[in-house]
Amino acid sequence: MNKKKLDRFKEFINSIAKDDVVAVLHHTDPDGICSGVIMAKLVEKKRGKKADLRINQGSNDIAIQDSTVEKLRQIKASKVIITDLCVDQIPDNVLEIEKFAEILIIDHHKIYNDLESKKTIFIKPQLVSEKNPASYPATKLCFDLASEIEDMSDLDWVAAIGVIGDCAFNSWKDFLDSVFSKYKIEKKQDLFETSIGKSATLMSDAECVSKAKAAESFEVVYNAKSPDDVLNSSLKKYQEAVESERQYWLGHLEEFAEQDENFIFYLIKPKYEIKSSISTILSLEHPHKTIILVQDINDGNLYISARRRDEKVAANELLENCIKGLENATAGGHVPAAGGTIRKEDLSKFKKNLFNELKNK
Repeated sequence: MNKKKLDRFKEFINSIAKDDVVAVLHHTDPDGICSGVIMAKLVEKKRGKKADLRINQGSNDIAIQDSTVEKLRQIKASKVIITDLCVDQIPDNVLEIEKFAEILIIDHHKIYNDLESKKTIFIKPQLVSEKNPASYPATKLCFDLASEIEDMSDLDWVAAIGVIGDCAFNSWKDFLDSVFSKYKIEKKQDLFETSIGKSATLMSDAECVSKAKAAESFEVVYNAKSPDDVLNSSLKKYQEAVESERQYWLGHLEEFAEQDENFIFYLIKPKYEIKSSISTILSLEHPHKTIILVQDINDGNLYISARRRDEKVAANELLENCIKGLENATAGGHVPAAGGTIRKEDLSKFKKNLFNELKNK
């Protein structure tokens, strides 16, 4: 660990008082939810009182939205913890929050801007570890940091959900084995078939239905004592409909997708936001192909999920290059997994850029 970063982290957490107004802002996928839970639990352990506000934005929101800043201002937040969000890519509103609160950012995406300041602590794996940031999920990073201050061993299974949910299992085999052994969970070749993996899938399915379900997923995990509590929770009700929709689009891949031996380009128009789960499934089945899922949900934009499991093409840089010159487009993420947004009218330009980029690579 980078001692200076660790010392600032400890100072931030240890300085939280009962009269501080603490907010936790997290992403909406399993890693985002579980990292938010771990930091909220750390706050509660330290001061004997829960965080004052839990908040999430849309799954496709990279920047901190103006509405989020306004909510934080309204509750008079004095400490803001942000997990699994690459807010340094568009940092304007981080600077706005600094005007009234101290900020702790724990993320594992590419570094776009170093936001370290007197008011902000900025932690990413690249700054504290030799591990590949894509292989060090925010949940595991939060768990490791928090464990430097408090005994967090009762939440090791939550960290495991984040690891499996972000497909980082190859980098944390010993850790996962210890969790499986501790909770007497049968380890399977497909870790998504374990109770921990199924918990991650339930949370992903809830996210597919609506970003608003992130609050429900957070509460389920926050109050659970084990993965079985998640599996038997209210999240089950979203699974059947989402899985049916997912299987429909997977089943029509050969009919609807453009593909060759190097890539799959798939434009889908599903009932639920399933682009990320489908691109992940396809990348696990085709680790040597570049996977591009484009999702149309009838709001004027198209939402993109890119994967390249063998990392021979950097998915984040690929999308960043493909959106150059496109109005109101965004892109970012990891080398093996990235996402972006474009206007619907820019699809042909995006595809032209994409195929030119892939040809060059």
